[in-house]
Amino acid sequence: MDHFQSCCTVCATVHHRKCEHVVTIDEAVSGVKISSNAQELTKKLIKRSKKIEAIIINRNQNTTNFKNEIDIVLVEIANMRKKLNDKLDKLENEIREQVNSTRQKHLHRQSKESTELPVLENTFDHWKNIFEACLSQGSEIQCLVKMEEISRIMPQFENDLSKVVKEIKNISVEFEATNNVSNIENVDHSIKLESAVGKGFQYNHSNLSDPYNQEIDEEGNIYVVGYSSNNIHQLTPTGELIRIIPLSDIDNTITGCPWVMRFRRNTNRFLLTFHASAGPVLVCGIE
Repeated sequence: MDHFQSCCTVCATVHHRKCEHVVTIDEAVSGVKISSNAQELTKKLIKRSKKIEAIIINRNQNTTNFKNEIDIVLVEIANMRKKLNDKLDKLENEIREQVNSTRQKHLHRQSKESTELPVLENTFDHWKNIFEACLSQGSEIQCLVKMEEISRIMPQFENDLSKVVKEIKNISVEFEATNNVSNIENVDHSIKLESAVGKGFQYNHSNLSDPYNQEIDEEGNIYVVGYSSNNIHQLTPTGELIRIIPLSDIDNTITGCPWVMRFRRNTNRFLLTFHASAGPVLVCGIE
């Protein structure tokens, strides 16, 4: 007779009564509570719960910082308006639209993270509480059953947690107003610039239309973004033309109008945005 197979009542009470060395279930599961597997599972549950809690705290802090940074950006935009003329009032409203759109987009993503992480945390806490209750109040067989159940479904939740963590990205925003050009006046195909030290010049070119934005690199060269002419004019600090950079040379797939150009501090790399709330943002470099 195979002792590892179940048997009926007759076999168990009549034919099998003389079996020796039979181990009862209670004896078989004896020591489960203090087994290394039970201890390892407890440690793993506690570790995962703490990890999720730390992630949630980090996400909440990042969300708070992001909201504060957005508020700072909006204040700086309002202060910058005092230094711009009436031509750039429209630009201020468009910047606000982009900032608020960015805030809504990223806060929506963080809201999703804030929903997924607590769900996973609640699941691990639930398992931890149940298993701790089994260890303190349950029988050996209850502990064994619950340990097997949790161990069986934990890999899937570990995988879900890993996916959520991999998709998490810290976000921040910073606004930097450049005061190198204190007065800008747009007149058709020309632009008049007055530097912070009082020296100015007027630049005219037939291939420059609606120069909405200007930027200065670390060497003092001035870049004028032609909104309607779809190009960037690179000038010397005294206003001499160095070259004209067509938008098609940067990316020939974009049909929108270039809007704002901003250099990364102390580098030749810059961001170029376009006049649309959902328009692309290009990261470019000056050679």
